[in-house]
Amino acid sequence: MDIEYDFTNDTLGNEKINKESYDKYQKKERFEKYLEYRLSSNNKKDPDNYSNKLQEVYKKKWDNIYLKTCKKDKNSVFSDTMTSVQTLISHFYIENNPDEWKKYKEKFECPNAKFPSAISMNNMMSKIEDYPNFQNIFLKEEKEYKDIVDLISLYHTIGNYIPVPRDFNSCRSGPGKSAIHDMFDLTLMRIYEYFVFKEENKEEAAYNTLKNLLHLTTKNEKNENIIQSTRLWLKQYETFENFVKKNYLQAYVEEDYTIKKEFTDIHNWNSPFPKDKNSYLKYFKLLKDAIKSRGKLILEN
Repeated sequence: MDIEYDFTNDTLGNEKINKESYDKYQKKERFEKYLEYRLSSNNKKDPDNYSNKLQEVYKKKWDNIYLKTCKKDKNSVFSDTMTSVQTLISHFYIENNPDEWKKYKEKFECPNAKFPSAISMNNMMSKIEDYPNFQNIFLKEEKEYKDIVDLISLYHTIGNYIPVPRDFNSCRSGPGKSAIHDMFDLTLMRIYEYFVFKEENKEEAAYNTLKNLLHLTTKNEKNENIIQSTRLWLKQYETFENFVKKNYLQAYVEEDYTIKKEFTDIHNWNSPFPKDKNSYLKYFKLLKDAIKSRGKLILEN
């Protein structure tokens, strides 16, 4: 396995189930693989839950003591895809191509469409000649957009996965299907705050930080259990520095273990999306480099 191994190969391209489909999937281009993953309606195809190879990496590369609070069953742990490519490319496309997006919605008579849903992506692919800029971004590796294509290809690689406690995955990205905080540098900003408040013995502030991180505004037993499981997960690391080291997250922090300024200059928790096209392109490169660097660190450790 290398840092660019795509864990959807274990799920969408399952050799044991169908050798012909497996061979066909391996030959697909990077965006085609991504599209097939997005169009898949069966969540058994999500490597988070169904890649045995990913689980084996966790067992080999993570200290067992830190996996105990992430246990799903005796053979596996809960897993999280750290940064969602889908959310970012959706916002990037819509914000930078408003005329084309309007044209698309009018053409397919879907005025309330949120791009790119599985259906709209499929339609866009079949009618690609009508949308040259979309084609340039996602299907051609032109210099300006190469980092986007590279990021898509790294989406399901080891550098973008992390073991987490129960329900952390679904809660921290954002309410409903919006996933507005599904970027792991934003998650780290909140986790950093949590450790700072704990060091200062500001228990209420630390608790509220976890509530915000997990988007849990209603107080009930289920939400309290989610907060508690997250608290236990973080507690075992004792410090933010140790949390970073044990989860191979050095690519996201400065030498003093604050979040890298390159990330905080682009966005923050209250303004999660980059402000303009140049900021988006810079962010795509930062994420691509961080995922590759982290993947290398994991596999070489």
